[in-house]
Amino acid sequence: MSLTGTPFFVLLIVVTVLCVAATLLLWSRLRGPQALRWLLRFLMIALCQLTAISVVATWMNDDYGLYSSWNDLLGEDDGAVSMVGPPADRATFSRGDAGTLDTYFRGRRSRMAGQVIVWTPPQYEEAKYRHTRFPVVLLLHGVPGSPASWLEHGGMPGGLPAAHGGRDQPPLHPRDAGGRPGRRQHRLHRPA
Repeated sequence: MSLTGTPFFVLLIVVTVLCVAATLLLWSRLRGPQALRWLLRFLMIALCQLTAISVVATWMNDDYGLYSSWNDLLGEDDGAVSMVGPPADRATFSRGDAGTLDTYFRGRRSRMAGQVIVWTPPQYEEAKYRHTRFPVVLLLHGVPGSPASWLEHGGMPGGLPAAHGGRDQPPLHPRDAGGRPGRRQHRLHRPA
């Protein structure tokens, strides 16, 4: 049964409801020594809590796409691609709004895929800067969020001078990469 499938989610809800119903029905009917009854009641409550937390965790996982499979959850490498996307290490850019370049990118090792938005400074296209290496600023949007969050709510790229306290700095090359923070980031090279 798939971790992200509706049948698994519905099954967890049904099990949670059954656990609560069983706890209510069995609470006063337990027999035996008082210590045993208290232990059984504690276990029934713990089981209700465990199933309820499982429902919420599965709902959050489905909503945010944290784990795509049981192997992903358990940290096992099954060779499957976690997220669909273009072939690894290949990116085709298209022009977006506000002087941005947009693409979807998939990492060779992480197999994670996501949207990448790159803003290039005006000097990037000038002939005299053709062999200049621009510093790169990586903007992580957090969860929940999307790479476009920096453009829509973060005031980027216009907010870069204010972020540096108005000091002069070399032209920056900010980009916002989707995917999980902490994963190895891939370099994006200037098209030939």
